[in-house]
Amino acid sequence: MPVLFESSFTMDKSFYKEIYSYHHFKKPSSMLSLICAALLLIPGLYFAVKDQFQDAVLNIALIFYLFAFALYFAVYFMKINISLKRIAEVTNNAPAVCTASVTENSINYNTPVSKMEINFSNIKKAFQTKNYIMLMSNSRLIYSFRKDNFTVGNCEDFLKFLRVKGYKI
Repeated sequence: MPVLFESSFTMDKSFYKEIYSYHHFKKPSSMLSLICAALLLIPGLYFAVKDQFQDAVLNIALIFYLFAFALYFAVYFMKINISLKRIAEVTNNAPAVCTASVTENSINYNTPVSKMEINFSNIKKAFQTKNYIMLMSNSRLIYSFRKDNFTVGNCEDFLKFLRVKGYKI
């Protein structure tokens, strides 16, 4: 089948930051969790300051919340660093270039460590970040397309193609 779209990108720090920032801060379920936690934390801080930290239970709860927020951010940075170390290990510190090509029925995805072909019937979700279009498979693998680096086709036509296939982006 003829290649309709093709995009390549380097799996570098900016790539991993964009992926993990979406999952940690911009995905609707993540945003809802962070907003709820912040809404619970604000009154706690108010009453703690108002009562001058007299209530031990409140103090423990505030410490727990602050620790949970710090841990959430630490996990974000740890995921980026772990991903960078993994890709550096398998490529012997060479640039990790990925190329994704799309036909009418499938995606051919070539990374420094594997070559895969996945049918669109196995793609359950599509979403965008600032610089990437991401397709998530049924097994939660992410297939990425850099928006400004299409060598065959272009970003706008690829988005139209995905919408015709039934994906909401």
